[in-house]
Amino acid sequence: YWGLIAIFLIGVLGSPISSKGNNIFLSYGNLLDVLRQVSTTGLIATGMTAVIITGGIDLSVGSLMAICTVVCAMLLTVPGVTPAVVLGVPTVAVVALCLGILVTRFIFLNIE
Repeated sequence: YWGLIAIFLIGVLGSPISSKGNNIFLSYGNLLDVLRQVSTTGLIATGMTAVIITGGIDLSVGSLMAICTVVCAMLLTVPGVTPAVVLGVPTVAVVALCLGILVTRFIFLNIE
């Protein structure tokens, strides 16, 4: 982990030097924006960790995320976020279930 710690320290210590006194990088608003941007990737990585630890691998996560993004974007034309979440997430869950059933059936039949 020393490489990761070194990169983090270079970023934190180099920020005041590169910003010439305007320490915007470590501001509350910027840190909140960075956390918002990486939260989706972090959630997906958490789910993938469980899949990889159990010995499986699932390459469809990126495609499912893209489907969810498109469905939610189409539903965001309706005022409010609630319809997008209420209909977008279950839609992707159904698609993921269908993909999971197909994968398990083909592996069960030794068609790899």
